[in-house]
Amino acid sequence: MNEEIEKLLSAMTNIEDRLGQLSTTEETEKVKAELAELGKKQLGLAEEIRRLKQQQPGGSDSVKAPLTLGARVVADAGYLEFAAGKGKGFSVTLTDPDPVGADSTVDSKVYPDQRIQGIIGIGAAPLTLEDTIHHTPTSSKAIVYSREKKYVNNAAEVINGVDLIPQSEIEFDTQTANVKDIGNCFIVTKDLMEDSQALADYINFRVQYGVKQRVESQLLNGDGTNANLSGLLMTGNYTPHGFDPAANPEITNQVDLIGFAALAVKSVGLTPNVTIMNPVDYFKLRCLKDSNGRYLFSDPMGPSNRPVWDTYVVESSAMPKGKFLTLDTNMACMIYDRKETVVEFGYEDGNNFRKGLVTIKADRRLAFAIERPSGIVGGDLVLTKTNTTE
Repeated sequence: MNEEIEKLLSAMTNIEDRLGQLSTTEETEKVKAELAELGKKQLGLAEEIRRLKQQQPGGSDSVKAPLTLGARVVADAGYLEFAAGKGKGFSVTLTDPDPVGADSTVDSKVYPDQRIQGIIGIGAAPLTLEDTIHHTPTSSKAIVYSREKKYVNNAAEVINGVDLIPQSEIEFDTQTANVKDIGNCFIVTKDLMEDSQALADYINFRVQYGVKQRVESQLLNGDGTNANLSGLLMTGNYTPHGFDPAANPEITNQVDLIGFAALAVKSVGLTPNVTIMNPVDYFKLRCLKDSNGRYLFSDPMGPSNRPVWDTYVVESSAMPKGKFLTLDTNMACMIYDRKETVVEFGYEDGNNFRKGLVTIKADRRLAFAIERPSGIVGGDLVLTKTNTTE
């Protein structure tokens, strides 16, 4: 292929030199005909090169990597028209967005081959709590469900014709988990809108992250009033462990306490799979040593798979220090998604148009149902005379 290109370039150079030396119309027309023929060959080579590139990994015929939330926005036709000044605003609904930080591969028309100076933002803690809880879609504005409040099993052996069959006790209460809206917005310059790569990163690491961060806080600390979700730590949504070291001398440290909480979840027929802790408390837990000064957990210099009594430790800054929860996320709670993350852009927000600014808004709608409080056990992580929660 390289040899053919070199021959073509050499022939075209030779023809250009001859054109400057021609004296008759007949000779000129002859050389022009040769030049036209070489032009056809050039087009053929260009087509062959394009075909070969498509067959290479990463070419247009290869499977593209999943697009991130930001990449989907800048690849949308509405964004392209908006960035060109042809509209007042647009919105993009993003169903099941890829995790923050995934590959942002999009069409080369949106991403030209150039080095782009990105946005250097402040730190962002990893968000993992929501990933451990099951999701299911809903088209309703509220989730109404019956929750078992009390169960006393009085089953016993009986002699037919002599004994009365004992009566067990069971009580239910009706719970309602209303769909709530959680969102945020940013005001950015129009220059940023014209920088597709920077905008994609900005959406991924700030607009989407802000919503996710607030959702995580609500999943733990929402008090159920007004626009708040009913979170895991709300009174009645979890079972306080109530363990007392005086009555349970085998509880000598926080690891034992978490183990007994996991046992309490198992005692109601559920399987604890997650323990939620504040990062500071988890660090202190990993610093625990035996009488010989050896770490109870894995070597700090090596990788950690985070197991504590067969539960995966989720570190969340939204969990108050000194508190913890051990739960079965498969059976104890559920997230109902009413609307996936929607990103909207617009100039019509205050004096944005006159100032050359654009408002970017991201929001989602969801409900959170605590279906089995007995499968969520926790409270104070500090060992005191009586470990109880409010």
